Amino acid sequence: METAPIWLSYLLIALIVGLSAFTQAVVGVGVILIAMPLATLLIDVRLAVPLINLLALTLNLYLIWHLRANLRADQLVPMLLAAIPGVAVGTWLPLVLPASVLEFILGAMLLGYGIYSLVAHKGAARQELGKVWTYLTGLVGGILGGAIAVSGPPLIL
Repeated sequence: METAPIWLSYLLIALIVGLSAFTQAVVGVGVILIAMPLATLLIDVRLAVPLINLLALTLNLYLIWHLRANLRADQLVPMLLAAIPGVAVGTWLPLVLPASVLEFILGAMLLGYGIYSLVAHKGAARQELGKVWTYLTGLVGGILGGAIAVSGPPLIL
C-alpha cells in the first residue's frame, strides 16, 4: 500500500487549521470542535492534541484580550483554579490510555454536545449554578482539555 507524500499531510493540516480558525472567528467556536476530529484522521491523536491546543491557546488569548471587558472574574477564577489539577490529570491520560480510547472519548464528547445543542431550549432563561458546579466544570474541562483538547462542552453546558 502506498502512502501519501508528507507535503500533502502538511497541506491538509494547514487547511484544517484555516477552516477551524475561520469558523472560530465567524461563529465563536470551531478550533477544537472542527480541527481535532479532522486532524486525528491524518495524524495520531497524541500528536494532534498538543498541536491543536497550541492553536486554540493562541486564538483564545487573542479573544480574551479583546473581550476582557466582558469577563466575569467570579466565575472565571474558580474554573481556572479547578482546571489546573484537571489539566495535570488530562495530560497523564494519553500516556496510560490507548489512542483508540482517547478517540472514543473525543467522539462521545462531540456527539453529546451535538445532541445537547439540538435539544437545548435556546429561549430558556439562564440559571446561575452554585460554586460547586463552577469548580466541577473547571476540573472536567481541564481533564478533557489536557487529554483530548476538547474542554469546551462542559464549560458551555
